[in-house]
Amino acid sequence: MKKVRIFVVIFLLISIGILAFYFIPMRITPRVPLTSEDISIKVERAGGNTGPVFIVDKDKTKLKNILQEKYPDKDIEPYYIELTGNLPNGVVIDPSFLGSYVVHGTIISPDGGEEKSTIIDVKYTDAKISRFFRDDLPKSEHEILNVLIALVSSLVSIFILIIIFLARGRKTIK
Repeated sequence: MKKVRIFVVIFLLISIGILAFYFIPMRITPRVPLTSEDISIKVERAGGNTGPVFIVDKDKTKLKNILQEKYPDKDIEPYYIELTGNLPNGVVIDPSFLGSYVVHGTIISPDGGEEKSTIIDVKYTDAKISRFFRDDLPKSEHEILNVLIALVSSLVSIFILIIIFLARGRKTIK
């Protein structure tokens, strides 16, 4: 009975490991070295499909100070942000799944584009999404089958362990 319990625990740990591999969020864009010209600000997805789709909320004063230092002759009120460069949008069907995240890059234009938005060339982002929900990785039937088998085997292993511990508890009572 002890060998069965050890086998079931090992099987459960392997199943949970496979599920964790597919569902733990991972960074989408790889880190690259930044220079002194680069900035890091948190952007949020704005509603609507036209024009700039990102806004700066918490880092608005930080961005305003950077713009005043870099462009002292312009009075810029940063709110909308246009992002170019290494963006995570190709990884998901709907970028709203990513929510808000931090971008690291260089300011290209302080008040270009629509709505006089600041344009930032992004080197990398802190956006994360789990491997199973990424769209840039080809999903085969094997991956979906692996996740399904791991889920079912985890549930069955937990159920067997509960039965083993309940049966052991009954033996100690008698």
